[in-house]
Amino acid sequence: HLDQQWNLVPETHIEKIDWIKEPSIKVAFTKVNLRKPIEKVLHEKESQIITKADSSVQALMNTRKVVQKLWMDIQKPIRINKKGVQVWIKAHAQDLSGHIEETEADLISLNFELKTFTYIIYEGDSIPPSNPTLPDFKLNSIENDSLNIYVHSLVRFDLINKILNDGLREKELSAKGFSTTIKNINVYGTPTGIAIEIMIRGDVDGQLYVKGTPAYDTISNTFSIRDFDFDINSENSFLSYADWLLHTTVIDMINEKLQLDTEPLAGKLPAVIMKGIEKGKTGEKVDIHINTLAVTPLTIITTKDNIQLIVRARGRATLELEQKIFEKKQKAKSVTQKAKR
Repeated sequence: HLDQQWNLVPETHIEKIDWIKEPSIKVAFTKVNLRKPIEKVLHEKESQIITKADSSVQALMNTRKVVQKLWMDIQKPIRINKKGVQVWIKAHAQDLSGHIEETEADLISLNFELKTFTYIIYEGDSIPPSNPTLPDFKLNSIENDSLNIYVHSLVRFDLINKILNDGLREKELSAKGFSTTIKNINVYGTPTGIAIEIMIRGDVDGQLYVKGTPAYDTISNTFSIRDFDFDINSENSFLSYADWLLHTTVIDMINEKLQLDTEPLAGKLPAVIMKGIEKGKTGEKVDIHINTLAVTPLTIITTKDNIQLIVRARGRATLELEQKIFEKKQKAKSVTQKAKR
């Protein structure tokens, strides 16, 4: 079993003694078999023998060091995109429990249940520190190989504004011989959802104010803005065309830019987790296998400065530890030390 500090505590007992070669001694011209008296002594000294055996196993296998390494490695930030705005996924470990499983006769298997907060961090955000404190061992007697990930995605409105302005600024809108150009877009939070201010210049001058409600489509697994309402602030006489432009073009363009398909997130998370472990030194000694995760939305939160989406990803995972993770490194003596000696 494991003690409170995640150290392996073996409990050995003698089940059977198999002799490779029968112990014997020659007395005069007679060969005397010593098997029974020696076995009697071995059983009498069993407690001393198994104490030596158990301490030897503990010296060979530093399970706490293994668990501590996994605890820290899983919290390393991992960049999940190669182009555009930099985005990282970051786990903050909260709790860990486990138990030893009986599998193959020559294999020690540990089953872990790890609980973390998982954040998505965007370019410009500060990366929160990892939790270095490995909790005391707690027995998790329920066999549960499911993987539950709650992803908290926070997107700042200044980042949304940058994306919208980069894609739509100077975009020309035309209708029935009239045209106007988008000069600036500003998105911000309201008590009921989000508001979008669009400044236009051309045949139609003024500001368009669009209000919408963040929503999640469980059929398409897509986050978007719905229930658009609008208001127009313009002294221009072509208000009817501004109305037409808003309904037929602007709303469609903005909604397209603000849509977020979470299905790729479900498909990418297993690779992201595996890649993060493989990048660390632990990856040389650990194999993790994750099946496709199913993503379910939990809640959408809108504040003055950002919009937040919390989703749950559920699947199955197995973790395999290589034998060399328990091996001790031999420290080589330096040439200087040899020369001194």
